[in-house]
Amino acid sequence: MCIFGAIDDVWINEQDELIVVDYKSTSVDKEITLDDEWKIVYKRQMEIYQWILRRDKRNHQQVSNFGYFVYCNGKGI
Repeated sequence: MCIFGAIDDVWINEQDELIVVDYKSTSVDKEITLDDEWKIVYKRQMEIYQWILRRDKRNHQQVSNFGYFVYCNGKGI
Protein backbone atom coordinates (compact mmCIF):
# COMPACT_ATOMS: atom_id res chain seq x y z
CA MET A 1 0.00 0.00 0.00
CA CYS A 2 1.24 3.47 -0.85
CA ILE A 3 0.14 6.40 1.28
CA PHE A 4 0.83 9.88 -0.03
CA GLY A 5 -0.56 13.37 0.00
CA ALA A 6 0.26 17.01 -0.46
CA ILE A 7 0.07 19.09 2.69
CA ASP A 8 -1.37 22.52 1.94
CA ASP A 9 0.45 24.41 4.69
CA VAL A 10 2.41 23.93 7.90
CA TRP A 11 2.42 26.42 10.74
CA ILE A 12 4.64 26.41 13.82
CA ASN A 13 3.10 27.09 17.23
CA GLU A 14 4.70 28.64 20.32
CA GLN A 15 5.87 25.19 21.48
CA ASP A 16 7.82 24.83 18.20
CA GLU A 17 5.47 22.07 17.03
CA LEU A 18 4.39 21.67 13.42
CA ILE A 19 0.69 22.23 12.76
CA VAL A 20 -0.88 20.78 9.62
CA VAL A 21 -3.24 23.18 7.84
CA ASP A 22 -5.63 22.09 5.11
CA TYR A 23 -7.42 24.64 2.94
CA LYS A 24 -10.93 23.87 1.71
CA SER A 25 -13.40 25.78 -0.42
CA THR A 26 -17.15 25.52 -0.72
CA SER A 27 -20.23 27.56 -1.53
CA VAL A 28 -22.99 27.04 1.01
CA ASP A 29 -25.52 29.24 2.79
CA LYS A 30 -25.21 27.43 6.11
CA GLU A 31 -22.58 27.34 8.82
CA ILE A 32 -19.55 25.29 7.82
CA THR A 33 -18.77 22.40 10.13
CA LEU A 34 -17.02 19.06 9.97
CA ASP A 35 -20.10 17.30 11.32
CA ASP A 36 -21.42 15.99 8.00
CA GLU A 37 -20.91 12.22 7.86
CA TRP A 38 -18.95 12.29 4.61
CA LYS A 39 -16.44 14.79 6.05
CA ILE A 40 -14.82 12.01 8.07
CA VAL A 41 -12.49 11.73 5.07
CA TYR A 42 -11.19 15.24 5.85
CA LYS A 43 -10.39 14.20 9.41
CA ARG A 44 -8.69 11.04 8.17
CA GLN A 45 -6.70 13.10 5.66
CA MET A 46 -5.47 15.36 8.48
CA GLU A 47 -4.45 12.36 10.58
CA ILE A 48 -2.52 10.85 7.67
CA TYR A 49 -0.63 14.10 7.06
CA GLN A 50 0.29 14.25 10.74
CA TRP A 51 1.36 10.61 10.65
CA ILE A 52 3.55 11.21 7.58
CA LEU A 53 5.28 14.17 9.26
CA ARG A 54 5.88 12.15 12.43
CA ARG A 55 7.49 9.32 10.45
CA ASP A 56 9.81 11.62 8.46
CA LYS A 57 13.22 11.11 10.05
CA ARG A 58 14.45 14.42 8.60
CA ASN A 59 11.84 16.23 10.67
CA HIS A 60 13.35 17.12 14.03
CA GLN A 61 10.26 18.93 15.32
CA GLN A 62 7.27 17.58 17.16
CA VAL A 63 3.95 17.48 15.31
CA SER A 64 0.94 18.95 17.09
CA ASN A 65 -2.10 16.78 17.73
CA PHE A 66 -4.14 19.75 16.53
CA GLY A 67 -4.66 20.62 12.88
CA TYR A 68 -6.66 23.36 11.19
CA PHE A 69 -9.10 23.41 8.31
CA VAL A 70 -9.28 26.86 6.73
CA TYR A 71 -12.43 27.30 4.65
CA CYS A 72 -13.20 29.81 1.94
CA ASN A 73 -16.94 30.05 1.42
CA GLY A 74 -17.76 31.50 -2.00
CA LYS A 75 -21.13 32.92 -2.85
CA GLY A 76 -22.91 32.14 -6.09
CA ILE A 77 -23.88 34.93 -8.50
